[in-house]
Amino acid sequence: MLRRASVDDAERIAQLHIASWRRTYVREMPAAFLDSLDVVTRTARWQQQLKEGVKVVVAEDGAELTGYVACGPARDTLSESGAWEIYNLHVISTRQRQGIGSALFTAAVGLGREQGAGDLVLWVVDSNSNAHSFYEHKGMQVNGRRQERFVGGDFSLHEVLYRMRLSSDGR
Repeated sequence: MLRRASVDDAERIAQLHIASWRRTYVREMPAAFLDSLDVVTRTARWQQQLKEGVKVVVAEDGAELTGYVACGPARDTLSESGAWEIYNLHVISTRQRQGIGSALFTAAVGLGREQGAGDLVLWVVDSNSNAHSFYEHKGMQVNGRRQERFVGGDFSLHEVLYRMRLSSDGR
């Protein structure tokens, strides 16, 4: 079941976010950094984002949080106005390839269209081949822009921008 997240969901979102990073980015991020990720700190960040209006949709199976997508207006100042961005999309490892990610992606697209966005954008870590395959299967295309995003004090992630048209009239 999909539903809009509330501030009360922040801790479960934080737990899933941390678990996903620890599994997905074990080669990209130092072990000490991944080990230092703190649920309390991450929960506070998610609470703040939810209060600030970041749109988050969660997927649940009973009481279990199986995934989430966070999205909103594109944060990149170089993106044209009106673009919608997926900030995060994570599914617990034991439930991947079961359609949860697709449902969350579709929910984010729907939210973007409701806001009148003409494009959907998102940044994908270069080495995350599973994410590249997933988003390309959804019709997104690499647009050629790259960035280096500093995550920790002494390391960064290399990312590529994906883009997809949401409307044919530019809205």
